[in-house]
Amino acid sequence: MLYIAIILASILHGITGMGFPMIGTVALSLHMPLSHAIVMLAIPCAMMSLLVLWVKPKTQKLTLWAYCQYYWRLILFSVIGSILGVKLLLIVSDAFLYLVMAVVTLYYAITGLLSQYTSIQPFNVKNTHYNQIIFGFIAGLVGSSTNAMSPILMMYLLNRSDNKDEIVKVSNICYLLSKLLQISLLHQELSYLFSTQYVMLCLIMLISIVFLFMGVYIRPKLSTLFFRNLVYVVLLILGLKVEASGLMAVLLV
Repeated sequence: MLYIAIILASILHGITGMGFPMIGTVALSLHMPLSHAIVMLAIPCAMMSLLVLWVKPKTQKLTLWAYCQYYWRLILFSVIGSILGVKLLLIVSDAFLYLVMAVVTLYYAITGLLSQYTSIQPFNVKNTHYNQIIFGFIAGLVGSSTNAMSPILMMYLLNRSDNKDEIVKVSNICYLLSKLLQISLLHQELSYLFSTQYVMLCLIMLISIVFLFMGVYIRPKLSTLFFRNLVYVVLLILGLKVEASGLMAVLLV
């Protein structure tokens, strides 16, 4: 079941630029503590983000440097938030982190889906420098402590752009830097897990790379509307999974 989840998460990450860290973390947390699951996935997640950034679809209009120039506040403050998020991972209750993330994710996903078929307006984020700073910091903080950076980033990016490649590239720049920070700050924990779980880690890395490219191949064939709805549905499912994990953690306290 774990490897099926990794396969689906890898394909989804190739299509939408998100999903692998959250789905992988939820699946792994059924077999080990949350903090161990996050550390275990740091290298595979960094590798996947690097590959997503390396592959340049024909539909991509701008270079990575151009995206960095425009979104530098979002990227910089996601790094700052990630540093604090690693500290939170080590001191704050898993249950609290999961439940907060579930509330935010479910609200955004449900209102987004309803806005497609009803008069309800989706969560609207204005494209300002301050919002780049706020959403970047929160995404980094939550992402490093729970591996759930994507919902926060999508709240901003989906309101900023309809360009699939732009959304995928910018979000994965943030993911990559966050994971590199995790690897740097948690290198002792990572070394211990690698020495005891190296077979699982190597399998996860191999599976994720193969199926990531399948998702990247599929992405250009999807319409913008389908892409947006797919993101909302994925966030809804992930939000429910995170909520269940949080409630289970509360019951076990």
